[in-house]
Amino acid sequence: MKQTSTCLNCSTVFEYNPHHKKGKYCNNKCQQEHKRKQFITEWQQGLVSGGSSYHLSQYVRNHLLEEADYKCSKCGWTGTNIHTGRVPLEIDHIDDDPYNHSPDNLQVLCPNCHACKTQAPQKSKGGRYQNRTHPKFKGAIGAAEAQ
Repeated sequence: MKQTSTCLNCSTVFEYNPHHKKGKYCNNKCQQEHKRKQFITEWQQGLVSGGSSYHLSQYVRNHLLEEADYKCSKCGWTGTNIHTGRVPLEIDHIDDDPYNHSPDNLQVLCPNCHACKTQAPQKSKGGRYQNRTHPKFKGAIGAAEAQ
């Protein structure tokens, strides 16, 4: 005794056995795709955070990479790892708060641009901030001098 239903993701009509499944999706791939779309929509509306505390959701990461066309948003670099075949782009928090996963706070960067943006000045090998005038030193110098 089979019944027919319409897939919530692709809108195709399919038959299913009510004893084995509920008849919402035509296959597992459609179920996962619909779940991803629903999560991204809720994230963009601010209903979900986009990750659990420090870690960003894979749904959000993949969405941002697709939206950026797998290119660095700063320099436009794109490439794949020759061993894994994966794109080594990273997701950067613009305000440097790793818990803020809002859509306007995330950007796609290549490893080079991400390192240049987030690397602390004291770890670099000299350069123009040798006299500790970099903006990231504000507060740290004052705290060190107060002690």
